Amino acid sequence: MELNDKAKEASRKLSDAVNSAAEESPSVKNAIRQLREIGYEPRLTLQLELAPFPAAEEGEAPETDFTEADLKALRRMLIRAR
Repeated sequence: MELNDKAKEASRKLSDAVNSAAEESPSVKNAIRQLREIGYEPRLTLQLELAPFPAAEEGEAPETDFTEADLKALRRMLIRAR
């Protein structure tokens, strides 16, 4: 899927926000420190997959099917899913 400029910019903003949140997280800093202490250099990769929402009625939120793992990951990033 080819992304338009708005989607590319929004993706960059999400990447920046996630990086900033991770850099400021004491638990992330602690986990990185622990890995380095035992001789590993962590490299974290976050994959973003974009898919257009199916058309929804005006004023109606599109339906999403989150798994329990999806919701847990979102909660860890302090993102609330509706």
